[in-house]
Amino acid sequence: MAADPCREVNRTIILIRHGETEWNKEKIFRGHKDVPLNGRGQGQARDTARALTGFKIDEVYSSPLSRAMMTAREIAAGHDLPVFPRESFIDIDFGVWEGLSLKEIQQKYPREYRSWVETPHLWKASGGETLLEVRERSWKELLQLIREVSGETLVVVTHRVVLKMLLMAVLGMGDNQFWMLQQGPCALNVIKYWGGRGFTVECLNDICHLYPLSQRVSAIDF
Repeated sequence: MAADPCREVNRTIILIRHGETEWNKEKIFRGHKDVPLNGRGQGQARDTARALTGFKIDEVYSSPLSRAMMTAREIAAGHDLPVFPRESFIDIDFGVWEGLSLKEIQQKYPREYRSWVETPHLWKASGGETLLEVRERSWKELLQLIREVSGETLVVVTHRVVLKMLLMAVLGMGDNQFWMLQQGPCALNVIKYWGGRGFTVECLNDICHLYPLSQRVSAIDF
């Protein structure tokens, strides 16, 4: 049996959430709906790109949705790199919830909303994905990148739910612990893969490039 190529490589992976959209601001569920960055989100993307100028980034990957691609392109431009869209990093499919506000969900789907808040590992909106399905597709994609890319430092721009599932996989957390992690717009997370020794987490939900430390608690996780 051939040796696992992951055991022979070290990688730094910078996981980034996209910037703010109007739907984030208004607390509307997005999922696969292609909502672009608003003006503030574009500024956040530029600030994030500046924060990463000290890194030697080798490759940039992104969810194919415009809010992620717009963020990724700002980052990639500072390193003269293209952006490679990857379908497996797309946001969770919220099914019938997509395009509805938080208040509308609470009114129209009270039982499902309660499950989302209290038992997220058991939750599924009609026509949508489970957290486990998101974890499986995004984690498989990340491991594939670790195996296949030639560069040492990778950037992946994706979405709140996808980021949480990837970080929970690294940390050995269960899907029932979904609400224990926060991910604000343009949050930076840095993980390192050390061959056969596994992963370490170097940075988690860092938004200091956007807000003073005193304001971090007010950054939205929606």
